Amino acid sequence: MKQKSLNIKLSIIQLFVFVLNLFIFSSMMRFLPWFVEDAFGWFGILITAPVLLGIGIVMIYLQKSKGYAISAMRKMIPFLASIFSIYILLSYITDFSVIMALAVNFGMVIITIVFLLQDIIKPSRN
Repeated sequence: MKQKSLNIKLSIIQLFVFVLNLFIFSSMMRFLPWFVEDAFGWFGILITAPVLLGIGIVMIYLQKSKGYAISAMRKMIPFLASIFSIYILLSYITDFSVIMALAVNFGMVIITIVFLLQDIIKPSRN
């Protein structure tokens, strides 16, 4: 599989997981229609965090074994997001921590979109 198509697939999966994290973290906001009273929706973080860790491990594997050129920033994003999500999940949940989680995940969405657009626009090498 070509590096460009693999980067696009990994970025799309990562983007989907970040958007899912945004919905999970926003389930604590009372004014949103998908508000969950007992924070049962937060168990989704236990599913999305390992997926992000898996994406990061796949990127490291592809760089070391296949020789793909993957930037350090691109490899760090899934690890940082999953560690931050688990930290928020395990810490005392306040409105401030929910807002911080939303801000960090929204930032990760923007960065992932930028990487995805770079992969799509970049001409493929033969």
